[in-house]
Amino acid sequence: MATGVVATAAVLGLGLGGPGTLVLPRGGDGSPAPDPSPVESGIRNPGCAGASCEGRDPKDMGCGGTGMVSTVAARTAADGQRVELRRGEDCRAVWVRATGLRAGDRVELTMPGGRTQRIVATGPRATEGYLATPMAAADAPGTAGARVCLLPARGDRECFG
Repeated sequence: MATGVVATAAVLGLGLGGPGTLVLPRGGDGSPAPDPSPVESGIRNPGCAGASCEGRDPKDMGCGGTGMVSTVAARTAADGQRVELRRGEDCRAVWVRATGLRAGDRVELTMPGGRTQRIVATGPRATEGYLATPMAAADAPGTAGARVCLLPARGDRECFG
């Protein structure tokens, strides 16, 4: 029975700093032991790449995650709408993210030799958050030839690219 008490005291750290003392594990060099919490592995597993991304939603396909996407060009329109041409390297695709849209605003992304991808702002979700066009394949590095247009419900068309 005395053995059980000694083992319990050793496990609880009693006698190593007195009752109620928290004993933290230390590394071999006296430094605090490494944090055992999981670390992101860096493995990326998007749901599409290149031509298979054409017309698909970047969020649904896992192409727009942190560290997976870059904004390669951006413009803010006269009325405050913002459009960003984005590229997902792992997905080899581009799309437009738009914020500050008003009901009826449209955004288009056109690639040479590809379809035009479009979105239209309708309802509160579209005007209070951001919208993204479906993706367009962009196998070559960069976004050469991509053209982005904002067609506001009221006002003039604004394009770049």
